Amino acid sequence: MTKKRYLQSPHASVPIYTSLMIVFCLVLFTLTEALMGWVWVLCACAIVIAYLRIRKNLPNVKNLTLNLLAIFCMVLLIFLSGDFGLMSTMVNLLVVAACLKLINLHTRADYHMVLIILFFLIACGFIYHQSIYIVAYYFACLVVLFVTAFLLNRGTLSLPQSVTQSCKMMLQALPIAIALFMVVPRLPPFWQAPAEKNTQTGLSEQITPGDIANLAQSDELVFRAEFEEAIPSAQERYWRSIVLDYFDGKSWMMGRQHTGHDRKQLGDKASLLAQSTRNYRYLVIAEPNDTRWLYSLDVPIVEENMSAMMIGLNQQYQLYQSEINKSPSLYILHSFTDIKLNAFVPEIDFARYLQLPLEGNPRTQSWVNENITDAMDFNEKVKTLNGFFTQNPFAYTLKPPLMPNSPVDSFLFDHQQGFCSHYASALTYMLRLSNVPARMVAGYQGGTEQGDDILSVRQFDAHAWVEAYDTEQGWVRLDPTALVAPNRVLSGLLSALNAQDSAVFSDEISGIFDIPFLTGFAESFAVLDHKWNQLVLGFNNDSQTDLVERLFGELSRKNLITLLLITLVAIAMFLTVLFVPYQRIFKINKKSSLEKLLRLLSKAGLVKEPHETLEQFYQRISPLLSKQMNERLERFISAFYDYSYGNDSRVSEKELDVLYTAVAAVKKPIAKIN
Repeated sequence: MTKKRYLQSPHASVPIYTSLMIVFCLVLFTLTEALMGWVWVLCACAIVIAYLRIRKNLPNVKNLTLNLLAIFCMVLLIFLSGDFGLMSTMVNLLVVAACLKLINLHTRADYHMVLIILFFLIACGFIYHQSIYIVAYYFACLVVLFVTAFLLNRGTLSLPQSVTQSCKMMLQALPIAIALFMVVPRLPPFWQAPAEKNTQTGLSEQITPGDIANLAQSDELVFRAEFEEAIPSAQERYWRSIVLDYFDGKSWMMGRQHTGHDRKQLGDKASLLAQSTRNYRYLVIAEPNDTRWLYSLDVPIVEENMSAMMIGLNQQYQLYQSEINKSPSLYILHSFTDIKLNAFVPEIDFARYLQLPLEGNPRTQSWVNENITDAMDFNEKVKTLNGFFTQNPFAYTLKPPLMPNSPVDSFLFDHQQGFCSHYASALTYMLRLSNVPARMVAGYQGGTEQGDDILSVRQFDAHAWVEAYDTEQGWVRLDPTALVAPNRVLSGLLSALNAQDSAVFSDEISGIFDIPFLTGFAESFAVLDHKWNQLVLGFNNDSQTDLVERLFGELSRKNLITLLLITLVAIAMFLTVLFVPYQRIFKINKKSSLEKLLRLLSKAGLVKEPHETLEQFYQRISPLLSKQMNERLERFISAFYDYSYGNDSRVSEKELDVLYTAVAAVKKPIAKIN
């Protein structure tokens, strides 16, 4: 009998149809940044039509209609491909193909096609996301797809058996995937990896006071740092990222003429260690941020770069990459937090740090002219300016009022409420008015301790501070926010807010892991995620080189080929163990429970004739058997017929073995003959 080529209706395969739709929806949620708007509309229509086909048994859509829709979609994709790029266009093409097939699933080949497309979409999803959360998410999707494939191609297999077989296959494939991941040579990408959704938020190269306050309402992870020894104190956790030196009266930005990446060297590590008493060695795993700028404590030297792009240091002590980072960055730093920022003093362009807008903020200018004189030295000027913040009723708030016109004047003299960027912007401007070179630094301050040596820094740790130049000390960090809200630096953002802002902040970042008994689990999972990023996402060409050198002592083409061949042979042997039918090859025939039963009875002198059925044989010998033997043998024979000829899927070969064991356990199978 040949297999049916057609599935008669969606009702004939509701579990399969439903599981395909579920996986399709789950995968779509992870591709939001890649899909075009009109493709989302098509997906919604396809899901609704598929649902109605299941519930209402709607007729198939005509092929002509589908073909015309497919042509229209292809033309639209080609027309828009220039704006979205090749990678995103191909992902949209796969999604469109899945939609059109889901609308009109009819033949078994259609189901197979949707299965294959969904496997490809999951593979594409790994281009956009590689976190351990997504890996677990996709693993669940793959299990559902494998179960669906079993149900589609082996209809007699029950759902629990399909789930078992699916998990078994994936676990069998896991060691092969790990082996290939470790030894297959790393090739450069054929395209730039797309940015994840969370790369669209974060610090930028232009900041208007109030921008960082918006970041404080997000708990997205920015980076994790794992320290070799003790974690720095709270006052030392100033994570530098972007230095802003041009002010137009409202916003701070990087001066356009100074955005060149001037690669600098701080000197050798030994000399820095000799000068420093507080230094830290640590690994940073940074999430994509859609800029070139990375994160570090002052003053950093890069010991090892495990990212795909070069990492450099410029004269503003910023770490940068050669291109915009759209994938996680891993690097090891050694920072010397007590070394003065004066390594590049001869190269400083002081006009750059004294630039002022031509107009705006007249009250601030007037106050500085009245209170700052040229006779004052650096420390006196700083003390006078800091005194303005400590002697007035300034408040630290997440919800500062809007200040569209002369924002520094409005902040200093009208509202006196603001976030860190308001304070940093105002002080930098006042320093420049005082003829003190100054710049604003945007980065992160603090971090949440997870374990003994890991800090997790999130968007709500965003912070801005000031650096002013002193001829004797070099660049000096000034944090006016710490004058008004010292708890911000010592204990984090939440401790510096008033009751109302604290409630808003807690509501914005609250989640399932805020439940007390899940807090420990969240911390453990954060550490696990960090280790995943370090060991898996950080495994690159250098890691492969280290592996070869550990195994063979030196790196050479011969040793690389040897390692690859050994791995392939090991995989071949593993597959041989799993799938080669040894019993058939070596004529090892495992006796069935029926064969063992007949052999047991023959030893008692009860031999089945060739022409007898099992039931006839039992009827002939039953008068000779004991009552207990009859009962157990009857149960075995009934189960055997159900297993061999019936539709009762609950009876398995294992259960027959159990029933045989019960028969064999009867001590007196033959009844006494009077």
